[in-house]
Amino acid sequence: MKEFTLIGFCGLYCGACSQYLASQPDGRHILDKAISQGKNPEKFKCGGCRGAQLDLYPPCSQCKMRDCAKNKNLLHCGDCPEMPCDMLKEFQTDGRPHHLDILNNLGELKEYGCDKWLLNQEAKWKCACGSKYNWYETSCNNCGAAVNSYNKTR
Repeated sequence: MKEFTLIGFCGLYCGACSQYLASQPDGRHILDKAISQGKNPEKFKCGGCRGAQLDLYPPCSQCKMRDCAKNKNLLHCGDCPEMPCDMLKEFQTDGRPHHLDILNNLGELKEYGCDKWLLNQEAKWKCACGSKYNWYETSCNNCGAAVNSYNKTR
């Protein structure tokens, strides 16, 4: 069984998050861009939702859904009998396009299991050339090909 570091308790795939990718080889361009804009590179490091509290992107380290699932000893919110709760519904409709898929993702996690879901998400957020990209990139940083993105009409 794989380590599930990149499965957000809420159903997000952390592997496509710019905060996480910035500290990965495929995301160096994200970190370089942040630095060129005068942003603190330390704020662009995250170990994924299941990482240590100090290694999380600050908003994720304060996530109520993460705390709730951990307190209930759940692998993800899809395992909760109260799903979808008000916290998930509010998160899904907060105006951030990448949050729109969380309920669908949680359903897929339950249906396919974590290993298959992770493989599907990894493939979804990887260019044909093999480079990973984040939710909002519209072209691959490596080869320039157009990629599926929340910046495009879905």
